[in-house]
Amino acid sequence: MGTLPIMRIASWFPAFAISQGQVKLGLSGNWRQIALLVATNMFVGGMIGMERTILPGVA
Repeated sequence: MGTLPIMRIASWFPAFAISQGQVKLGLSGNWRQIALLVATNMFVGGMIGMERTILPGVA
């Protein structure tokens, strides 16, 4: 039998791994997470903006 599904998820997403290395502080160590956060905020803001401009015309 293979490994448990949770173990496979931990190999796909290292953030869910049981043992992690030392925590990195600062922009240079976490630029990937910061870029993902900025991109997510841009998409959410764009969706809210479209919702507020399109739906009042429909209603």
